[in-house]
Amino acid sequence: MQSDAKTQNSTTAQGNAKALSNAKSPNKATPQDDSTPGKTSPAKAQNDAKMPKNAKVQNGGTPTQTSSSKARKNAMLLMVACAILWSSGGILIKLISWSPLLIAGARSMIAAFVLGTYMIYQKVPIYICKYSIGAGIGLCGCCTFFVVANKFTTAANAIVLQYAAPIFILLMTAFIFKQKLHKKEIIVVAITMAGIVLFFFDQLSPGNIAGNLFAILAGIFMALMFVMVGQGGDNDSIRMTGILLAHCLSAVINIPTGIIGTASVTGTEILYIIILGIFQLGIPYVLYAIASKDCSPLACSLIGMLEPLLNPVWVAIFVGEIPGMFALAGAAIIIGIVTWWCITDSQGNQDSFGGKGLQDGQDYQS
Repeated sequence: MQSDAKTQNSTTAQGNAKALSNAKSPNKATPQDDSTPGKTSPAKAQNDAKMPKNAKVQNGGTPTQTSSSKARKNAMLLMVACAILWSSGGILIKLISWSPLLIAGARSMIAAFVLGTYMIYQKVPIYICKYSIGAGIGLCGCCTFFVVANKFTTAANAIVLQYAAPIFILLMTAFIFKQKLHKKEIIVVAITMAGIVLFFFDQLSPGNIAGNLFAILAGIFMALMFVMVGQGGDNDSIRMTGILLAHCLSAVINIPTGIIGTASVTGTEILYIIILGIFQLGIPYVLYAIASKDCSPLACSLIGMLEPLLNPVWVAIFVGEIPGMFALAGAAIIIGIVTWWCITDSQGNQDSFGGKGLQDGQDYQS
């Protein structure tokens, strides 16, 4: 009896001490465990039911965090694949003897079929509005002038001058939309223009100069497309419809015109066109659409910078076309300043057009 009383008093004292401790620490949650040995509590069973069976928690993170990190890595790998496929455009265009207009139109016809199939499969609606039409006109002009530029100048000149598009966007915002440029943006424009000028010091032949001008036009039309998509807001239907319209317009306009200036067609050249339409444009559009869901606009833009770096490399290896020293210097300036501007603009969140804006243009490759 005495032993039982001591046990009871000890238990009561411990309970009172525990209650007092909890009262003094109101912010500390008291674990509620109504389970018995060998039996799982209802709360724990509910949490376990929510957790995937194969989920692994690493470094103290949750399964959701681990899954998100893996998705981002996969998305970045898809973007690398996109950039590599995009970079094949220069070499394949050089290997086809057709009129540049026929190359642009035939390639776009195949790319439109691939993209249209993807949109039907994903049930992406076609949204016709002034922004999607404007984006379509911009990308159509960009694709056309890029191919023409490749026929007149080096692949390096064509792709790098086109990649100056963000600078043309800044100029459009200043002169068309009357938005004041900041000091940093003025410096970026000035440095980029200096880089562009260097391209005109190499191979001062009429054809090469014309090719450089066509490449600049490609960049201006790409800038127009960026602006129109940005004005339309963060709407995937506008963006995808704009791309589809661009390639449909290119096919309808350029194929009939380009046939006139094409002397002969070989089976090998048809194969190159199929590769251009499916693998250089069509599939990368699909991969980008998937990657952009988990890859940030800035990451997409920076990874996409692999294209102007790899494009002239393939041409140099397989065709032997080497850019001049002035062109290489200009390319280093343009790629460097545009990359720096994209990074700093992302950090400052100064995108005038909202949404994906200027940094998310890698799905509009030419």
